[in-house]
Amino acid sequence: MALLVWWIRESPAEAALAVRQGLEMLRQAAESVRIFLEQLPSLSSLTSQR
Repeated sequence: MALLVWWIRESPAEAALAVRQGLEMLRQAAESVRIFLEQLPSLSSLTSQR
């Protein structure tokens, strides 16, 4: 934890970039999950028709 604080203090721009990239990855993952959940009803209706 102390290392993280030191890293942010030593290179704030680099740390900010890493945080932004992490948030972007989280946002894309959440978007993928949302799309997957939206497609679930159609997938389950396909399997129930068999």
